[in-house]
Amino acid sequence: MKMTVLLAPLLALCLSGCWTDPGTLAASTIPITNDDSYTVLAKEVTGTDYGFLLLTFPLWTASTYDAIQDAKEFAGADGLINVTAENHNCCLFLFTIQQRAVTGDAIKFKMLGKNLNY
Repeated sequence: MKMTVLLAPLLALCLSGCWTDPGTLAASTIPITNDDSYTVLAKEVTGTDYGFLLLTFPLWTASTYDAIQDAKEFAGADGLINVTAENHNCCLFLFTIQQRAVTGDAIKFKMLGKNLNY
């Protein structure tokens, strides 16, 4: 019995760990043509979204779209340029916490000389 009590925390520790997956790169989150212009509002704005897995079953997943929207809302921007994305995962015995982080320069966009309004 003593051995089981001592091995359980050790086993939980051995089955846990964290890792980062390299993400993707994109020029922008919104199409830009030669007739369009933009103003950079902020450099290296980061947005995040979280997910949670129980064993291998996702209870909710981290979304790149939601991370982009989070960064845009934080800066009050229309889009992002020079975009990178990373996935951070932390596995703790029976569950895994996911974090999706999107970083880019926040821009205010003018399409054909007119402000972009949604």
